[in-house]
Amino acid sequence: MSFLSFMLFGVYAGLRTKDVDVIYATSTPLTVGIPAIILKWLKRVSFVFEIRDQWPEIPIELGIIKNKMLIKLLLWLEKTIYKHASSIIALSQGQADGIRKVIAEDKQISVIPNSCDTEVFRPDINGSKIRQQRGWGDRLVLLHFGAMGKANGLEFVIDAAKRLKNNSHIHFVLVGDGSEKKKIVRKVEQLGLRNIEILDSRSKTQLPEFVAACDAVMVIFANYPILEHNSANKFFDGLSAGKPVLLNYSGWQREVLEGNLAGFGCELCNLDEFVEKVLYLQSHRDRLAEMGQNARWIAEEKFDRDKLAMETLDVIASIAT
Repeated sequence: MSFLSFMLFGVYAGLRTKDVDVIYATSTPLTVGIPAIILKWLKRVSFVFEIRDQWPEIPIELGIIKNKMLIKLLLWLEKTIYKHASSIIALSQGQADGIRKVIAEDKQISVIPNSCDTEVFRPDINGSKIRQQRGWGDRLVLLHFGAMGKANGLEFVIDAAKRLKNNSHIHFVLVGDGSEKKKIVRKVEQLGLRNIEILDSRSKTQLPEFVAACDAVMVIFANYPILEHNSANKFFDGLSAGKPVLLNYSGWQREVLEGNLAGFGCELCNLDEFVEKVLYLQSHRDRLAEMGQNARWIAEEKFDRDKLAMETLDVIASIAT
């Protein structure tokens, strides 16, 4: 119902907007491409389709969509939207490769990842007040913030905390909300883990101080290979805050981190490798500052918001009528 109402209001708002040069549609959901196609026909202008998550492949792989007729319909819709888009923007090369498998025709596909909000998340923010309030002391604090849904697979962090429960120098913190949160809280309570803390979500204005208070940012996903092509916001926020970033997956983000000595990745959901990296961070606390500086450098040099916005505008200008 939410997707349907957005489609209808999107078409209505688009029809009321005058002097349109180009339409920019950004998913998810995939259905956001429908009002873009309708407005393209009615206004006779081109449209750019930005794919933030590849649908319907992700919900199919996660088992969220199982009905065979619905899957066929969504796959047809995906191909139709790609066909009618004048240009496509993917957030990673892996996504671009996945899109290319869907459309055989020669279509312009640009890879422009998410960007870093270097003004909001900064290394000069003082997080000592949060550390004091939460009683974190001098423990190594690893923070995951954001959604707690099926795709996030945060039970993986619980498994890591269970493995490290006798190490009093390591503390895991999960901040956020989502469909899996109650189950996660219940599992932590059942296991009696004291080295993992689950907090309610914080606003965008409060979150930077929490990120400043941690020692490293975790980006965690469930065991679905398609998610390794993601462009998660928390990855970029961690870089902007000047924090080492630890992934429980591999792919292009791992290459960025390890190639610039700003963090680590792992084989997807490899608990042994992940725990090994956590222990490395704990035993090399003297390297965290340097890794954080490298992370901030990546944010400013590779994922600057203004620079990536200009690349996006170049794509839009190239197809504007």
